Amino acid sequence: MLAQAHANALPILTTPNCSGPELIRDGESGWILPIRSPEAFVERLGWCDANRPALADMVRRVYTRYRVRDWDDVAADFETLCMLERGLRSKRLQSDRAHG
Repeated sequence: MLAQAHANALPILTTPNCSGPELIRDGESGWILPIRSPEAFVERLGWCDANRPALADMVRRVYTRYRVRDWDDVAADFETLCMLERGLRSKRLQSDRAHG
């Protein structure tokens, strides 16, 4: 759900106990709030209601930073990872031969 919200440029309210910290920048694209603190969520939602222009600015910033990824992007990332792994294996083999 958080990834879908982020992909739609929606500010996220989350805790550190999920994927939220990997997706958002605290205070820029959402907020990471303390666990077991409903009052923190109530306070942040109140802030959002009282500061709608600032919230709209946040949505615009998230939207302009977001880049749609397609399968070509995924394939390029996979190729990069394969090349890195291949390089690491090559270095390990060289090291093993030098020390073996």
